[in-house]
Amino acid sequence: MNTGRIVIVGGGIVGAAIFHRLAAEYGSRVLLLERSIPAFGATGFSGGILRAFHTDPALAADCALGLTAYARLVRAHGADFAVN
Repeated sequence: MNTGRIVIVGGGIVGAAIFHRLAAEYGSRVLLLERSIPAFGATGFSGGILRAFHTDPALAADCALGLTAYARLVRAHGADFAVN
């Protein structure tokens, strides 16, 4: 039986997303380490843009996936963020 832990270093958007996905499957075996406040570095100072359209078909498909994932996040956690 594997009793190892999964450690994610960095609590920005990428680290938090990886943590969210892995914690759903592995529970308390996943640990997120952040040296300061989560999302306080580059993530906290970003524009936070969720693009809805693109002229390139492959990127347009990625935009649609992002919007779907955002809607799923809102439903799962009951929180909505400003969309302009």
